[in-house]
Amino acid sequence: MSLGITLRGISPTQSKPTPKTVGGIRLTGDGIDLALTLGVSRRKDASSNSLENAERLAELRETSESKSGEKKKEAEGAVMASEATGLTQVEARLEKLEQQNRRLKFVGIVVVLFAVAGLLMGQALPRSRTIEAEEIVLRDSAGTPRAVWSLKPDGAPTLAFFDPTGKARAWLGVKAGGSPYLLFADQGGKPRAGLTVKDDGSPDLTLIDLAGNPRALLQVPSDGQAGLALYDHLGRARLGVSVSRSGLPDVRLLDKDGKVVWKAP
Repeated sequence: MSLGITLRGISPTQSKPTPKTVGGIRLTGDGIDLALTLGVSRRKDASSNSLENAERLAELRETSESKSGEKKKEAEGAVMASEATGLTQVEARLEKLEQQNRRLKFVGIVVVLFAVAGLLMGQALPRSRTIEAEEIVLRDSAGTPRAVWSLKPDGAPTLAFFDPTGKARAWLGVKAGGSPYLLFADQGGKPRAGLTVKDDGSPDLTLIDLAGNPRALLQVPSDGQAGLALYDHLGRARLGVSVSRSGLPDVRLLDKDGKVVWKAP
């Protein structure tokens, strides 16, 4: 806003001096022009600019505060989510540890029970390491018996050995009278050779044919004489060879009735 005041003189014929401005008052030849400028428009413009700047600053502050609040909320949400995840993981680990502890406790209890049971059984059972039984059977992976250790009805102990087909092939035992023996069989299970020690202590070896008849006998009687006897298919002695205790040999041939038909010396 501008305010202009003009003071004019009485004589217009006076020469117009050079306009001068003193303290905001302009003097001219026609009179005194008073120009008073208060600078209202400039101040108004400055005020308008200040208001606009203030409003912009306020808007910026609000926008900044809004964004800051949103970021703060996001950060708080992220922190809460991270804490929730951490708590979930901790709870899962605690649950796993509890399960492991329960398993360890169960295993420990079982081990203790077995240990106590073993101690009690060890105290209850006799300290002897002897196994007592009337028969012991050894079987292969197919379930076939391969060895049987048993007692006969007369009380004689016998150990029988079997082949993979289950047929008896060898026997080792002691007769009721106390004489030990060893007997071998063929694939059909028939005895073919036997070695025994009689009650008087004399050993003999017998060879048997398919019919079960003895065909050869080698023995050393208790008198010290060594002898060999050969038999026919009917089990009759037909040849005898011996050496006496003093060392004299003896050879004899026999007929079917057992009579000597020839001898030497």
